[in-house]
Amino acid sequence: MLTAGPARPSSRARFVLVGILYLLAAVMGVRGAIFRELQPIDLLLRLTLGVVVTMACVADARSLGKGIVLSAQWLILLTWPVSVPSCLIWARGAKDVWLTLVHGTLLIVLCTTSYVVTRSLTFPEG
Repeated sequence: MLTAGPARPSSRARFVLVGILYLLAAVMGVRGAIFRELQPIDLLLRLTLGVVVTMACVADARSLGKGIVLSAQWLILLTWPVSVPSCLIWARGAKDVWLTLVHGTLLIVLCTTSYVVTRSLTFPEG
């Protein structure tokens, strides 16, 4: 949706953070295709994913005029697979659950696609 005025800083941050999430999904797919066993970079990727998802959730709530206290942000970081969808539902309401589902599905599709493409280019059959 286009707005007449400039985007709020939280909206820009949210947009950038969601873009970083998609980049991380692609990187995780490529990493999974090249290395089958756990690597030291896996810890860094998972920590980065948790931090970026938490920051995106906080930026989204802030852009909607709702604040999240610092102690709750730490809790979101530590339990992000469950708390981020809950936080988004709290901030946006039940009517925007589809937004969380769409982004989650697209992230999984991107990760899987980058895995399949990298695997087929790196280890061609025959």
